[in-house]
Amino acid sequence: MLPPPPAILGPHTPGLLEVLLPETQEQHSRDELYTQWEDVTFQAELAQAEELLEQQLELYQALVEGQEGAWEAQALVLKTQKLKEQMRRHRAWEKSPRHSISGPFTLQP
Repeated sequence: MLPPPPAILGPHTPGLLEVLLPETQEQHSRDELYTQWEDVTFQAELAQAEELLEQQLELYQALVEGQEGAWEAQALVLKTQKLKEQMRRHRAWEKSPRHSISGPFTLQP
């Protein structure tokens, strides 16, 4: 004998996949909760990654500012060293005999 046509079985007749792999409402709810949990976990990880990136950016900016400050300090040190050397040379020049007014020269009217 042939099976009855699908219309006789009713509108809620399960398909072949549903018969082979039945899913209860509890399983469906569990799957939805797991999916939501994955989404929340992903969002939390994303927020944490963004926070870490912001911290890295702040550290990098501080490093750059520190490097700029170090360059400025180095430039000041070099300028100071140069001025000290110029002062040393000027003092040595002032003390040199060639610069002195005293000597065998006489002023004539």
